[in-house]
Amino acid sequence: MVVRLILVRHGETDWNVKGLIQGDSNRSRLTVKGKNQCRKLRPKIAKLEIAAVYASPLQRALETARLISPAGRPIRARNELRERHFGRVEGKSFAAFIRGNRKRWAEWSRSRELPDVPGVETIPRLQQRAMRAVLGIAKRQRNKNILIVTHGAFIRYLIARVLKLPLPKVSEINPANCSVNVIEINSAITERNMRVVAVNGRRLRPGLRRRG
Repeated sequence: MVVRLILVRHGETDWNVKGLIQGDSNRSRLTVKGKNQCRKLRPKIAKLEIAAVYASPLQRALETARLISPAGRPIRARNELRERHFGRVEGKSFAAFIRGNRKRWAEWSRSRELPDVPGVETIPRLQQRAMRAVLGIAKRQRNKNILIVTHGAFIRYLIARVLKLPLPKVSEINPANCSVNVIEINSAITERNMRVVAVNGRRLRPGLRRRG
């Protein structure tokens, strides 16, 4: 038995273009380019025999799901598929944040955490939420291909957990807009049986194989 999780990041948004921190905010929308990315991806998704479609309830993910999903497949929105919460920095310019917080940015580069920013979801919490979400979906959809439309940080840190990557290497996983990322689960539906097959639409390169 193999469950195949096909994780797609939403298409390009206006906030992506402006360089704004999106996080859990629901104010950004797909651009014309983002919608075209979805339309281009749809024929490829159609070839994958998708049995079920799940999506983050944030508008950018839901719209992407509607544009790429096979006809007739209902979209199940799940709160646990939302993007990482970035608290008070959501909606702010990423570049301006770096310029105004050099020391904080240095810490972020090392640990990927922002402990002094209220409301930021920690990496362990995000990874636990992501793992719980996809395993729960997999258990309901055994031996099937499942499309999950979600967000960049969600996909990045889920894959990092499966591969047991140290934090300094997490930056090597950078899901592009409308990219296809694949995790397979063989036999029993457990974290131990998860295997990353593709990142950004490409087979996993040797340098990112699972540790341990």
